[in-house]
Amino acid sequence: MVRQASQDFLWIADNGSKTRRTPDGVYARDAVPSRAAVAMYSLDGDEVLRLPKPDLEIYTTERYSPTQVAVDEERFGGSGDIWVTDGYGQMVVHCFDRNGAYRFTIDGAAGAGTFSEPHSVFIDRRAGSPELYVADRGNRRIQAFAPE
Repeated sequence: MVRQASQDFLWIADNGSKTRRTPDGVYARDAVPSRAAVAMYSLDGDEVLRLPKPDLEIYTTERYSPTQVAVDEERFGGSGDIWVTDGYGQMVVHCFDRNGAYRFTIDGAAGAGTFSEPHSVFIDRRAGSPELYVADRGNRRIQAFAPE
């Protein structure tokens, strides 16, 4: 949940993969993934903002699969930037501005090493200087970055 201008919103990251239970009780992945999406909704269920898939060359042929979203909330002194993990697609984390315009992508190489299934992202402001934490599931670690 994110608060903007005294209103609460819910962000949802949908990786586009769907599984269905087969008659024998096994969950099988759909052969053709549906469209992945990251969107903000009012608590009444109205879509307020949908982030575009980053306009990067890799996404013309490869999968985009957002797994989680975090907002650097302005009410806590943040920039309003929106961070999205692509944990089943290209193993990167994208940054968008508060209006949903793509800014840049990180792949973990500037930290402990390239991400492998980055599944969660969190902005921590408790220490004074903000830190961006990325749960790098495939590497079994959490990497910390400066948000800029």
